[in-house]
Amino acid sequence: MARKPRASRESVAYREEHAAVQQVQSQPLRVVRPRTKRHMGAARAQQLLCVALVLSIAGAILYSQMTLTRLTREVSQKEGQVETLSSEYVSLKAQQDRTLSLSYIEQYAQNKLGMVKMDVNQIEYIEMANPDRIEVSRQNGSLHGAISGLVKSFNAILEYLG
Repeated sequence: MARKPRASRESVAYREEHAAVQQVQSQPLRVVRPRTKRHMGAARAQQLLCVALVLSIAGAILYSQMTLTRLTREVSQKEGQVETLSSEYVSLKAQQDRTLSLSYIEQYAQNKLGMVKMDVNQIEYIEMANPDRIEVSRQNGSLHGAISGLVKSFNAILEYLG
C-alpha cells in the first residue's frame, strides 16, 4: 500500500486535521456510567434462565435416549422369545404329525402294546345253532294297542333326535 505523506504545518491538510482535533477536544466528554445492580441482576437472571433451559433440554434428550435403549432391549428380548416359541411350535408340530401317522401308531401297537396284525388263517367263523329271531306279537286291534304303538313311535323319534 502506498503511504500517505505526512502533512506539514503549512499545508491545507495539516490545518484541516488540526481543526478536527480541536473540535473533538472541545466537545464535552461523555461519561459512561457502570451498569447498575438492577441491570446486572436482569442480565444474570437471563443467563441463568438460558443455562436452565439448556440443561432441561439436555436432560430431556438424555431421558428419551434412556427410554429408547430400554424399549429396544425389551423388543430384542421379546423377539428372542418369539423365535424360541416358534422353533418349539415347529418341533411340537413335527412330533404331532409323527404321532398321528399310521406307521407310528402301528409300531406303537406292536412294540408297546404287544399287538400283531391278524392273518387270514387266524379268522374263525362261528355258526350258531339257533340263529337270532325276532317275533312280533300281534295284539287285537284295540285302542289301547294303537295308543301304545304311537307312544313307542314317538319315543323312538325322540331318541333318534336326542
